[in-house]
Amino acid sequence: MADPGNPDTLRIGEITAFPAGSAVLPVYFYNDELLSAVEIVIHYNHLELRLDSISTAGSRVEYIDPSNIILCDSSGLLDLWIPDFVSFIPEGNGLLARIYFSLTAETELGLYSVDSITWPTPIPIIKKTSFSDQLAYPIYPEIVSGSIALPSYCGDLTLDNIINILDIIFFINYKFKNGALPTYERSCDVNHDNQINILDIVYLVNFKFSFGLPPYCIN
Repeated sequence: MADPGNPDTLRIGEITAFPAGSAVLPVYFYNDELLSAVEIVIHYNHLELRLDSISTAGSRVEYIDPSNIILCDSSGLLDLWIPDFVSFIPEGNGLLARIYFSLTAETELGLYSVDSITWPTPIPIIKKTSFSDQLAYPIYPEIVSGSIALPSYCGDLTLDNIINILDIIFFINYKFKNGALPTYERSCDVNHDNQINILDIVYLVNFKFSFGLPPYCIN
């Protein structure tokens, strides 16, 4: 069905996360007509990201009984169907749901795309991102893909998104003064020789104060 008025949209958020942590990915939607249901079908890297749960709390559809919401998840494919059996989802713009992922300590650094996809199902069943109007006819919204980024924290022992003297002090305390352990020990191997020792501290000092090479960890 043609989308009347302004194009409806589904926008998947962009967030930053770290190994051995969690990632909460927001999904937003815009519609300028009443809807009887919203269905989103997305894919993600299930080898690196583990889907824990989905929540509509605080969203535009939090009033919908959770028992009516259907979630299917299989090998990196996620199908979420949110129907309004009582009235209609009003026009508006805002949060649809939050998707909760967990990451292992071995999750590789990088950028993980989260995008819409058509779920391969037998014809005539089609599972794809769509909004249903008042008569249950599908409207296919414009899709804005999202991502979960696991940035390199090499040399950033204090995890404040900058490498400075505080990281060097943290490193010295950790190695030689029984100081706190770094959250990610891999961030200490700044000269990528698979060892963490005084040479890494010297490497960091040279990088910051003597025009040395930037840190490069083996992740």
